[in-house]
Amino acid sequence: MTIIFLILVIILPEIIWFLFYFAGRTHKEPLLWLILTFIGGFLAAFISFAIEYPTESVLISIKILKYSPIYFLVFAIVEETTKFAVTYLATSRNKWFKAPIDAMIYMVVTSLGFAALENLGAVFTIKIEPIFENNFFSAVLIIMLLRFIGATLLHSLSSAIVGYYWAMDIIHFFQRRYLIFGLILASFVHALFNVLIYQFGPISYTILFLVILGFWVFGDFEKLRQINI
Repeated sequence: MTIIFLILVIILPEIIWFLFYFAGRTHKEPLLWLILTFIGGFLAAFISFAIEYPTESVLISIKILKYSPIYFLVFAIVEETTKFAVTYLATSRNKWFKAPIDAMIYMVVTSLGFAALENLGAVFTIKIEPIFENNFFSAVLIIMLLRFIGATLLHSLSSAIVGYYWAMDIIHFFQRRYLIFGLILASFVHALFNVLIYQFGPISYTILFLVILGFWVFGDFEKLRQINI
């Protein structure tokens, strides 16, 4: 029962965001491809972690402070690039990947899988925190709530930015400058979020940042939806 509870709580933020993003959309993708892409997000997370572990040692060795803006930017570049690479490979043989808006949709699905694995890691780290020893389930719910309005949303929004500029790249006949710009922009957005979380006290700044970013991303969704019509 405990394992079932943990699994449900871990994937619940991703399910909610998935329904929020895609409910009522007119362009339907096969569920199987969405599930495979979601699982691809797990793979992207594993690859990112494998790259980030030695990267952290290198950054520290060259005197880059942990949790500094440069530190966060390097890790953001790794994660955004990895999410895109896995999504690109996962959709390269997908015959349903037809319209520019698909780039945003599949990038967001990958990001939700990525965030789900991060959530799993967050839950396991609770066990080593003494403050949570006697109230593990409450701690899980609190951590998942914070990640629902924080990291999970950030991952989906930053990946949506990459997806939008990937779509622009497709529309403009694969002029790679759009895609490269999207990866750079998403990485800066991702890094800025982490800076706000770790270096600024009031969480209101971070929430305001995500709200503004959310309006921006949904505006991009609507632009691509218009193109598809």
